[in-house]
Amino acid sequence: VAPLGDPSLFVLSPNSQMLKNIIFSTGKLIGGFNQNIEHYLTLLVNSGTEGQTTLNGQNVGGNFSQVSGTNLSYTRIKVPFGVNSVSNPEGLIGYVYGSGSIESYGFAIGASLENVQFETETRYEFEVEGEKVACLNQEGLWKIIPDDPKFINFSWDFGDGSISKSGQEVSHIFTKKGTYEVVITASTGTGACDSETEFKFEIEVTFVETELK
Repeated sequence: VAPLGDPSLFVLSPNSQMLKNIIFSTGKLIGGFNQNIEHYLTLLVNSGTEGQTTLNGQNVGGNFSQVSGTNLSYTRIKVPFGVNSVSNPEGLIGYVYGSGSIESYGFAIGASLENVQFETETRYEFEVEGEKVACLNQEGLWKIIPDDPKFINFSWDFGDGSISKSGQEVSHIFTKKGTYEVVITASTGTGACDSETEFKFEIEVTFVETELK
C-alpha cells in the first residue's frame, strides 16, 4: 500500500488580506487506485476572535491555538468532501488540502483585495487646492503610503508618456494640461513568490498662477 501524499504547492495569502466568509470546495483526486482521501482546512484568525469562527454553520472557536510571537491563532480541521462554508466577521485566512494514496492537492480558499490599501500624497513649494491636482510645469514630490509594510518596491507610470520611475517617493513634472491616470505597481520583493498589486488614480493637471506680495 502506497503511503498517503505526494508533493503539492501552496501560494500563501498575505495575512492582511483576510476574508469574512467564503464557500469553497475540496478537491477530487483521480488516480489508478481507489483512494481514501482525507481533506483538511487550516484557518488563521486574529487572536480574540476565534469564537466567531464557524465552519458549515458550526462554531469551531474552541479548536484554535496561539501562533507564538504573534497576535494570530490557527486551527487544523478535517472537512468533508464537497462544498463547505467558513466565516468569521473579523476576518480569516484559509488553506484547504488533501492527500490520497498517490496524489495530493492544496490551495488558498481566497483572499480579500479590499485590505490592500494605499494612500498618496504630493508636495509642491506652494499650496495647491484639491486632492488629486498637479501643477503644470512644476516639480512635485509624490509619495505612496501602503497599509501593508511588506510592500517595499514601487514603480510609477504617470500616464503622460514619460519613463516610469521607481521608489516610494519620486519627483515628476507634467508638461501638458489634462487628466492623466497614474498607475503604481507595488510588490513585496523580486522573488517568484512575491505579491504584486496595482494602485490607480486620476490626476488633473492645471496651470497655477502665483501672486508675489
